[in-house]
Parts: sequence; C-alpha cells; structure tokens
Amino acid sequence: MKNILLMTVSLSSLMMTNAASGAQVVDETASGTTEIEEVVTVGSRRKGRTILETPVPVDVLSGAELSSTGSGDLQDVLQTVSPSFNVSRSPVDDGGTFVRTPTLRGLPGGKTLVLVNGKRVHRSALISLSGEQDNKVGSHAVDLSQFPVAAVKRIEVLRDGASAQYGSDAVAGVINIVLKDQTGASAYAQYGQYYKGDGEDFQFGANVGLALTDKGYVNVTFEYLNSNATSRGVQSPSAQAVIDAGGPGASSVPVPAIVWGLPNREWYRVVYNAGLEVAENTEAYIFGNYGNSNQDGSFFYRDPVNNGAFARSAFQDGPDAIYPDYSLTDRYPGGFTPRFFGNVVDYSVNLGLKGEFDSGLTWDLSGATGAGKVDYTLKNSINPSMGADSPTEFKPGVLVNSEQQINLDFSYPWQISGLDGPINVAFGSEIRRETYEIRPGDEASWQVGRLTDLGVGSNGFQGFSPAQASKNSRHNVAFYLDVEADLSEDFQVGVAGRFEDFSDFGSTFDGKISARYQISEMIAIRGAASTGFRAPTVGQSNMINTGTSFIDGELIASGILPPTSPIAAYFGGKGLTPENATNFSAGIVLQPADNASVTFDYYNIKITDRIGLTSNNTVTDEARAILIGQGVTSAATIGAVRFFTNGYDSRTTGFDIVGNYDVDMGEGQLRFTLGYNYNDTKILGFDPDVLNGRAILNIQNMVPKSKGTLSITYDYGDLVLSARAKYFGSWTFTESNAAPVENAVESGSELTLDISAAYNFAEHYTFKVGVDNLFDNYPDRFYAPGDCCGRVYSGASPYGFDGGFYYARMSANF
Repeated sequence: MKNILLMTVSLSSLMMTNAASGAQVVDETASGTTEIEEVVTVGSRRKGRTILETPVPVDVLSGAELSSTGSGDLQDVLQTVSPSFNVSRSPVDDGGTFVRTPTLRGLPGGKTLVLVNGKRVHRSALISLSGEQDNKVGSHAVDLSQFPVAAVKRIEVLRDGASAQYGSDAVAGVINIVLKDQTGASAYAQYGQYYKGDGEDFQFGANVGLALTDKGYVNVTFEYLNSNATSRGVQSPSAQAVIDAGGPGASSVPVPAIVWGLPNREWYRVVYNAGLEVAENTEAYIFGNYGNSNQDGSFFYRDPVNNGAFARSAFQDGPDAIYPDYSLTDRYPGGFTPRFFGNVVDYSVNLGLKGEFDSGLTWDLSGATGAGKVDYTLKNSINPSMGADSPTEFKPGVLVNSEQQINLDFSYPWQISGLDGPINVAFGSEIRRETYEIRPGDEASWQVGRLTDLGVGSNGFQGFSPAQASKNSRHNVAFYLDVEADLSEDFQVGVAGRFEDFSDFGSTFDGKISARYQISEMIAIRGAASTGFRAPTVGQSNMINTGTSFIDGELIASGILPPTSPIAAYFGGKGLTPENATNFSAGIVLQPADNASVTFDYYNIKITDRIGLTSNNTVTDEARAILIGQGVTSAATIGAVRFFTNGYDSRTTGFDIVGNYDVDMGEGQLRFTLGYNYNDTKILGFDPDVLNGRAILNIQNMVPKSKGTLSITYDYGDLVLSARAKYFGSWTFTESNAAPVENAVESGSELTLDISAAYNFAEHYTFKVGVDNLFDNYPDRFYAPGDCCGRVYSGASPYGFDGGFYYARMSANF
C-alpha cells in the first residue's frame, strides 16, 4: 500500500509513472538514502557516479519534487525547488513578456547550457532587450517553459563551469532534463486561481508509455494550460486625468489603463521519448518536443490629450489637405492601450544510435534539429502616418532561431593495473549550425503613410521592414577529451579539454581539472578549476531593431544595428568575441548517516568581455556626411544607433548549502530538504558606453544575494502532507529611466510558505489541494500612486507580485 500511495502522490504532483516504476519513485521521493545514491549523467561521463561522489556539485530534482507546486511553468517550478535558480516576470516588456530569461548562480540564462537527455537544446528566438532588468540585456537563452513537468523524469543541475566538457554557454552551469521512459498511462486535471480572484488557471495533462515489443519503449506526454491575466497596478494618472476631465472620452477610458500582471496564456505542449534495441547492444532512439503558446499583455496607455499619436498633421490643413476631417479621437475617444500578442512555437527532433562493443567501448551517434519562433501581433493600435487608412491590428514580424547538430561520442573504461578501477576515457566531436532570422511584418506595421510628419509604423512596436529583414548563419566544429580516474579507493581526479572553431570569430580551447578525496566514511572534499567561454550568438551579431519617425521633415531611424554594420563600425562597433571565464569551486561533503547528507560548495566565476548593449550614439551631421562620403547611403536617414559589444568584466562569488534528512516518525516518514545559496556579483571593469551607474547597480543588486528553501514532507498511510518555506534576501532596483542612482529602492527580505495535502483512494486516484504563498506576501512597493503609469511593484521581483495562489488537482494512474 505504501508503494502505491507514494506512486499516486507523485502522480498528483505531475509525475506520471506506471506501477512497474513505483519502486523507483518511492526511492526518489521518500527515501533519503536512495536519493543520495541517485546516479547522475552530467558533470561526470563515468558511469555510476552518484550526487555525493561527483567532484563538482550536482542537484538531482525528482519528478515528485518538480511537481510539488501549483505552477505549470517549469521555470517557476525550478525557481521554487532550486536555490541557485531565479526567474522574474517583467510586464510591458515587448517579447520579454512571452519568453523569460532566468538566472543561475546570479548569471543570466544565456550562460547556462541546457540539455535534454544529454543533448544540447536550441535557444529561443528572443534576445532580451529589457530596459528594466540590466543583468539580462543581450541574453539569448533556452526557453525552459517549453518542457512540461509531466514529461520529466528528473532534472540534473550541475552547479559548476563545464565549457571544457560540453561547450559554449556552460559558464554558470548545466541543466539536464531527463525525459520519462517508462510504460503505463496516467492523467491529471488542475484548477487554481489567485487570492485576488483573478488569474484563473486550468491545466490538463496525460502521459502514455507503451512497450515496443520486449526491446523498446515509447513515452508521450501531452499538456494543455490556460491561464487568465492578473492585475496588480492602479489606474494610470494620465488615464485618471482624462476621466476626471469628463467629456465624451471619459467613459471609454480602460480601467486600469495599463495591466501590470501576468499575461493571458494558452499553451499546448507535446514531448516524446522512444528507444528500441535494433541489434545486440545497439539501441535506436528518438525524442523531442513541440510547443505552441499564445500570450498577450498590455502596453502603455496613450492618452488623447498629451500623446503624440493624437497630434494633427500639418498635411491635414490647406488647399491640398489630406484627411481634413480625420481625428484619432474618433476611433479612441478615451485614448488607447495597445495589446501585444505573441505566438511562440518551439520544436526539436533528436535521433540517434548508441551501443557498446565487446571491449567496453560505448558509442553514441546522434543528429538533432530544432527551432524557436516568436510571431508578433499588435491590436488596438494605429499607424499615425496612415491617418484614416490605418488599420488597428498589425503583424509586426517574426523572429526565428534554428539550430542543427551532429554528435559522435565515445567512452572507454581503460584498465590499468595499480589503480582502483579503470580510467574512463571519453572523447568525441560535434558539428553545429545556427541560423537567426528576422522576417518582415505586414506593410502597414512599418509603412510611411501620407501624413509624413506623424509617427511611422504600428504604435507601440514598429514592424520589421523588408530592409530590416535578414537571415544569417554560422557553423562550428568541436573536439573534446574527458578523462577520469580513481587513483585510489578514496582519491579521484578528472581532466578535460575542448577545442572549438567557429566560422564567424575563430577558435577557442578550454580546460578543466577536478578532484575529490574521501577523508573518512563521513567526510569528503572536492573541487575544480576550469576555463570557459560563451560564444556570441548569431542573433546578437546580427540583431536589427529600429524605429522610425519624422524629425524636422526628415525620416529618421534609430535603434539597434549589427556591430559590424558600417554605421555601427563608425562608432567603434566590431565583430563580437567570446565571453571568457575562469571558474573555481571547492566543497565539502558530509554524510553522518545513511539517511542524512550535507554539502557545502564555494564558487568563484570571473567573466571577461561580457556582451552588452551600447547607449545611443547620435549620428551628427558631420558623421552623416563622412558616412555618406564612404558610400553608406543609409546614414542619410539614421539618427542614433546602438549595438552589442564586448563591454565589461565581472566576478561572481558565492556558496551553496544542500542538506537532506529522513526519519521515521510513528507509522509515517518525515523528510527534510534544505537548500541555501549566497551569491554576489561585482563589476570589475566596463566601457562607459555600455554600462552606467544605474546598470551597474542593477547587475550587482537586482538578484537577491541570499535565497533559501526548507521543505518538509510527511508520508502517513494514504496521506502525504508537505510544506516549503522560501526565503528571499533583500534586493535593490532602480528603473531604467530613473536617475540618479540614489533614487534606487531596496526591497526587504521576504519569507513565503507553500503547503499541500494529497490523499490516495481506490488505488489509482489521488486528490490534492495546495496553496502557494499561503500568507499572500508581496514585495515592497516601488512606486508611489502618483508615479508613471499605475505601477506598484517592480517586475524584477524574484517571487512575483501576484500574491497567494490556491489549487486543486485530481490525478489517475493505470
């Protein structure tokens, strides 16, 4: 009965398994000893390493742990269960509303390598340009939200630099998502909402695993989520002024005029994982995902009195008047708030063959393709220059990031006398191609209309014109060698090296050494030193994002251009180079009993040549004349330019503490899990054209330096009770247009509590109720009621600002 209970409780928490795998679930969710012995596949290519035997820290998050919250977004789940992982949500942030960038150990998501079943995952199409969160500007990361928790067997989080082992991006660490591979069938449905009565959330998921004869399996997960928006702001002062003034437009002013909260979200996601033995010691496999989400959020309010979109054109008067009777107030008498929609599509296909020769040499040949796409729609807007002919709905354009790769990996246990076991020699190669594409929007989204002295393009987010559209690619090839040996029963060492050559900036070589020494049965020490790199992405090297307006009768563009474009080069732009890192870690592993463990790990990460976005460089008349003289005719219509560049250095230091303890209590079992992270980032040097005082303050202080979690689970018969306390240290933030830095506001530390209760009945069914943020905690207010736009809380809040959330879930397993 206990095995059945634990299996079904894990189902109620989105982990879908069958009765045959119940013992494994019991081990992972209820037995601290077995969890300690969980074998990992990242950080070490040697088979059989457990989380306490690795020379670098690795967290193993079971499906039950991941499904212990009410959220259907994997990033929010990781935020809850992993102290080193943080993610926030910035409302009114263009594409950043739909694809969020997390941080691991204080570094943005682009510096964390993400794997699925050990294979690299493609990046999303979005490059963060957030003006509110400076530590994420320029980050080009994987969209972790594309993977439903219901499809995940476990997640391994390697908290150490690993570029020498796995390649670019593994500066902060590696996240490896291991997909379910068992047989059986299960399903769940969940309903929840926030204390405020908004944000209604419905989730449904199903998992089916089938045997392919007696030599294979296929496992498929489908998930659907539908969440309504939340609103935690107040009425915008400019909108309230229109209401207070009365008149014909007062009744049509939206309340609130700007929605500060979660966007409306609807997601469909499918994940599949299959394997089949096609010959003796040879397996064919295929896995991948498809996700399609539609989200929409608010832009800023345009009031009919002061906003330039309502201006009357000089061309509307005189004998040759154009649209003489037209006024935007006829369409939007109370002003308007554009609504921004994003259709995010993500897919991947990985297939390969792997096997083992009689000599013990294992091999794995695989190929993969994947892409992320963001397709924008803008509604309730206008192209002012088109006057009465302007539509109110636009398609501003599409961003696509696609990647393909081929990998060949080998591992061989080299037997040498005198050593305590074989030397594991792993080696292999990788060929990868990346493409970043900007597709133009519909003509009305970027068109210059007949009222040429008014704003050009769709108001709120100007569309990409054909001149801005582009498609750029690069390829790279890599070779690696990774050697591990047990020099004695107590002493293990590892050495790794990786060479990569990129078609756009050249080659790089990185190395790593690691060691672990077992001092006694209860105590071990471990550490590593490595160099690392993060290659500039094709998107960062070729980003174009400009807006156009008429100034003094001339059509002038300003925005982001590729750093190698002639105009950017005039202001010092040049080809991007890798961000280089040195990573040191040292830790201690304590295992005072079979049912208890504690690890402490210190890290020090120095990164040079970090990529940032320059400030606006004004194209003066003198500069324009020089550029035109050099044949750069586009300089005639450019007013200011920004571009990505290698602009600053940083050092991030900190430590992690992870503890587990299980104890029998009466007829039940009590499990404690502790996690704590301290993290501190300092800017060592910078280009003043890339960072100013505000940006430095935000990078160093916007992510809490301290974060901790304490989880307690009590398993008693058919009932499982759990509670998790989350601690967030204080953090400081100043918004992008707030100067001087002295105006920064500090949000105090916060403690939140999540609780849940699950009850198993009729063997196959589980009913669960839970509350996230039980005491309805909010961050400190950052904005006074009279401040711009009705904001109350900062979007940089590491635990959101929506308050308490309750949910109920029914699940079944067969």
